[in-house]
Amino acid sequence: MMKKTIVLGIFVVSLSVNFYMFGKWLFLDLWYEPTEEEQIFLNQMAQLTVESEDYQHIAKYSNVIALHLI
Repeated sequence: MMKKTIVLGIFVVSLSVNFYMFGKWLFLDLWYEPTEEEQIFLNQMAQLTVESEDYQHIAKYSNVIALHLI
């Protein structure tokens, strides 16, 4: 009887961890990481922003710390 309880407990913990990892991947990682095509588009937008006259004007008079280009 004790052996069944331990095995059932390990099974429930294992199942819970697997559901958590699958849910995290499905709802967080999958939706928030850009695809390769989206990443290229985002990089182009960032590059155009850095090259724009408005950004150059702001950077001249403000303390621009970083613009992350991947």
